[in-house]
Amino acid sequence: MADELNTHLNAYGLVCDLQYERYFQKELVYEKATVLPLFRTYPDAQIAWSGPWIIQLDAAPGYRDQLLELAQKCP
Repeated sequence: MADELNTHLNAYGLVCDLQYERYFQKELVYEKATVLPLFRTYPDAQIAWSGPWIIQLDAAPGYRDQLLELAQKCP
């Protein structure tokens, strides 16, 4: 069918960086449009390291398995 609608869906993960850091012994690192802290602007930027982060799983597939492991071990 020539008029088919092509739809692309993105998958995102929401993770607490403090929980991620304690489990994996490393912090999440900001990557433009891929790994983003929700608290990026002043004055909240001071606590970004411990707050929620959004990860675009399609653009950062290495995080998918890590987040699944974290969800299973530390729900």
